[in-house]
Amino acid sequence: MANELIKGQLEGNAGGSEARIMAFTIAKGGQLKTTSVVNIAGAIMKDNLLKQAKVCILDVDPQGHIFKTFGYNAHELTERENFGAALVGYLNDNGERISGFEVVQNCIFEIYRENEHKYIHCISSNELCDFLDVNILLDQGLTNPTLLLQKLCNEMKPYYDFILIDTPPSYSVMITNVLMVENIEVYIPYEPDAYCVESAIKTIRTSKNLIDSGNNPSLKIRGMFATKVKKTTNAHMGLVEHGKKLAEVNGVPHFNTLIPSTIKTSSAVLYEALPSTLSPKATDRVFEYIQLWREMK
Repeated sequence: MANELIKGQLEGNAGGSEARIMAFTIAKGGQLKTTSVVNIAGAIMKDNLLKQAKVCILDVDPQGHIFKTFGYNAHELTERENFGAALVGYLNDNGERISGFEVVQNCIFEIYRENEHKYIHCISSNELCDFLDVNILLDQGLTNPTLLLQKLCNEMKPYYDFILIDTPPSYSVMITNVLMVENIEVYIPYEPDAYCVESAIKTIRTSKNLIDSGNNPSLKIRGMFATKVKKTTNAHMGLVEHGKKLAEVNGVPHFNTLIPSTIKTSSAVLYEALPSTLSPKATDRVFEYIQLWREMK
């Protein structure tokens, strides 16, 4: 049975500070984007150097796996409570579009709390968002369909220290929206596989095109990191080295931390409804995500 959902309460940031916005993206499934997002969020919660850490995760993927990680069911959300509503609003019974910050607030749910000053909120997509890309393109009332997420993030960043974005495995209107967010930091997880490395490089080139064209000069490609790594396998380590060389050729950092191939990330979700970095059992934690967060800081 899923946990009972509660609304997230917004608190303005002291001193007018704004959130750091971090997107995990690659146009290929199975690269641990969602796993990386939730474990980096967990690492932030456990970072003793951070006295305050208000995190909001934007789950752009209609599978709704962020909620599932924390023991909630995203598919219980109505069309007035999901990511689509936060992004473009919804039509009321009279066919009028209802939007604005009150709608956004209604879509924010608390999925984890460490203490008074550290917690994780989430705005989640679900199966009702399956055709969100198409609906955006066909909606005559929407202007600048690639800047919708930029507007949403601008509204939210005065209330959080970090906004983490989990993306679907595709090139789409929503991915363009992600890459058009102001001051967005792009992180690219990839499995040591020739096709996955190629997809990572495509993501870098797509991001660079937006920077070089002047469409989003504030975008920062913060780096690639390898996931599902079997350190004792020569082929895997060879492909990691290949990934590092391609990252260097493209002028992009490659993080030193290697995320191992392990069932720990799955078992923590299955048995504890938590990401590995928040598991109360030290033996279930994937400490590499703690190391990765230290590199990302």
